[in-house]
Amino acid sequence: ENVVKKYPATEWAKKARDVIKVVTLIIEDVNSKVQYPVTLREKIADSYVKFGDIFAGRAWVYSGYKNELEKYELESAKFWYEKVASDFSDTYLAPYALEKLGLMYFNGDLRNYFPDAGKSYMKIPEMFNSSPLWAMRGLRLAADVYRDKMNKKDSIEIYERLRGLADEIIGEDSFYRKYAETQLKVVR
Repeated sequence: ENVVKKYPATEWAKKARDVIKVVTLIIEDVNSKVQYPVTLREKIADSYVKFGDIFAGRAWVYSGYKNELEKYELESAKFWYEKVASDFSDTYLAPYALEKLGLMYFNGDLRNYFPDAGKSYMKIPEMFNSSPLWAMRGLRLAADVYRDKMNKKDSIEIYERLRGLADEIIGEDSFYRKYAETQLKVVR
């Protein structure tokens, strides 16, 4: 606020106004009543995910018979989702942001973006292997993208990895193990 007052016509004042907008949103959100305890870092990360959602919602435009890409919107959404994953990796929102990033690529239904969806989903077990449920979820989503939108045979290795992790963490009687077994039968 001091920068804006003292140097209103500078580039620094413009940047300060942008930061003030973000901080105001976060403070208003933190001050609102929530039904569960959250840290300020989680609230900031949540705001960034919402920014990503706004851009992701505008990234794909249906035009006639196909989806067209608004490149700036896609890159902006990617920026916010990846920022959460890297800068707030200690929060529960980090793997969620990567899932949202993968979903954004997948929703465009354009063949050349499916590998990006798979890569985003595969980052979840790589970055958050200490959270087994997120790791299994990321593997399932990645394998499903390969099965449905790319080379089905490439999904076999991922489904096998999912089955192994589910066996190790939960045991034979788990949703993820049964899901992996069923999908392995389908793709083979």
